[in-house]
Amino acid sequence: MDAIPLLSSLTWPVAIGLGWVVGELAYRAWGVPRVAAYGLLGFLLGGTQLGWLGDVHQRELLWLVHVAFGLTLFEFGYRINLNWLLRNPGFTAQGVIESLLIFLLVWLACGWLGMEPLLSWMVAALAASGSPAGLMRVINEGRASGIVTERALHGSALQCVIAVLLFKLAAGAWTLSSLGDWGQALWNSGAMLLGSAALGLGFGVLLPWLIDRLGPPVPDTTLPYAIAVMLLVSVTLAWTLSPVLATLVFGLTARHRRIGLTSAQRNFGALGDVMAVLLFIFAGAALDIALVLQGWWVGVLIVLLRLGVKLGVAWVAARGDGLGRHKAMLAGVASTPISVFVILLLEQARVMGLDVLGTIAPLAAATWLLEIAGPALTRWALKRAHELAPPEGR
Repeated sequence: MDAIPLLSSLTWPVAIGLGWVVGELAYRAWGVPRVAAYGLLGFLLGGTQLGWLGDVHQRELLWLVHVAFGLTLFEFGYRINLNWLLRNPGFTAQGVIESLLIFLLVWLACGWLGMEPLLSWMVAALAASGSPAGLMRVINEGRASGIVTERALHGSALQCVIAVLLFKLAAGAWTLSSLGDWGQALWNSGAMLLGSAALGLGFGVLLPWLIDRLGPPVPDTTLPYAIAVMLLVSVTLAWTLSPVLATLVFGLTARHRRIGLTSAQRNFGALGDVMAVLLFIFAGAALDIALVLQGWWVGVLIVLLRLGVKLGVAWVAARGDGLGRHKAMLAGVASTPISVFVILLLEQARVMGLDVLGTIAPLAAATWLLEIAGPALTRWALKRAHELAPPEGR
């Protein structure tokens, strides 16, 4: 048997096992969020660093990664209460203003640094996004609950939706400018978004109906929802739609149709835990140290602009919402991370023919910084807000 193909086939399983060990050691010894350890390990093992993980654009690997993110986005969407956003228009407006300010300032900064207008738009759109995967893992890991936790979740949801809209507009503009094809441009922007949302809505209506038709008892809804996410991701990838938007809408629909998930396991149980290790190792491995070092100072500028806008908007808005500036600013810090969301949106752009991660060093640097430091910032903010549950066994 040839040893090289055998060893190559073992790299990702070994990386996942090693990631779990490193994550547990880092969390137990220093309280470092596990996902930060996974991301750092993936970065060290991938790219031109050690290069052990090879090509991260393999079709089967990308399917697994999208499923892993889809499981998280479904649970994230289920946590979002649209009625709460409607009852709190001040907070909703704050989230929109915050995202648009980050977008505008980063876009202006990139233009000032000489970046092409379309690339500046894409960097700014992604800089305004959130990190539902990192946020959900840190919240569930610490069993966090409270007003800061909920504001961070809902703020991140708004950021993600706005970022997807802005990014898809840029993708449509790129298609029009490079191919001159209005039909393809509209597909890459509006039609893709509407189709993805409709598909997620359909799954959110159909699956509960099917479970209800099967009749009691359904002791654990983890399995049917996990299978549905896998199928939804597969369909969206096959039809070049957005699995990110589709799985998020699936979770939102499940919540607002009053579908109880009380019998489901948090994080989709052991399956979700394994997929999370894969997801964050992939996110780290997708970044190359040469790009990170090339754009590090602009990446730091993007991170500071993002954090500065969040703190500034929270400071001003706290005067009218009754929350208090301390907790409002902690909620802003908690929703600071970006990483997996950015990587997978760029991966979708690559499939469409727009490979920009390899040309945007500042975004690679900012993503790396917030992939490693972001979960720690989230945990710190939730701890300062006294919303982390006591460690188990104490």
